[in-house]
Amino acid sequence: MALIMPVFQKFKAEGESIGQLIVVYGELEIALCRCVAEAVNDLDMVVRKLFRKRLGEAPRIKAAMSIDLPAYRSLGLEELFNELICEMHHCRDIRNQFAHCVFYEDPCATGHLLFSNVEERARQNEKIVELTSASVPAKRISIVLLEQQETYFTYVLGRLALLENKARVRAGKRKEETYTVEKMNTPERYLQR
Repeated sequence: MALIMPVFQKFKAEGESIGQLIVVYGELEIALCRCVAEAVNDLDMVVRKLFRKRLGEAPRIKAAMSIDLPAYRSLGLEELFNELICEMHHCRDIRNQFAHCVFYEDPCATGHLLFSNVEERARQNEKIVELTSASVPAKRISIVLLEQQETYFTYVLGRLALLENKARVRAGKRKEETYTVEKMNTPERYLQR
């Protein structure tokens, strides 16, 4: 199979990991949707509010919070819900750092993958006269960091399942909690800056 981006022929693991992060973010949004629906007991309404219009990632998380916060407050799960909203925003930041990017091998240090976000260049004041890897600020990305980011996404998926499970128990739909997740340390180190 031919790759559209030749740099990922050399950096195959990195390309696969970046692809996973972008695709799995959608699964996080679906898991959040299920959590919201569980607390308000109306999947149809929640899916339509979150996905009928193309909201974008941040407004979708905000909409989920506005629908669900009172319900989770009444279930005594407001703190966990608020933590997960922050974790979702962090996952969004991780995913979005790769959107609208150019990927290339570092010309100064062979064996290192760089990425440049065009949105960052657009926010700069200087007139844009070219759009090349040299004209957009670059950041180095390592497979180690990408694997940590994937681990964090998996952790957040587990925490969303935990919240959904706790909501079912508190609402009387399930007798006991069957899901646990250890809390991770601060995720700030998982975001390439």
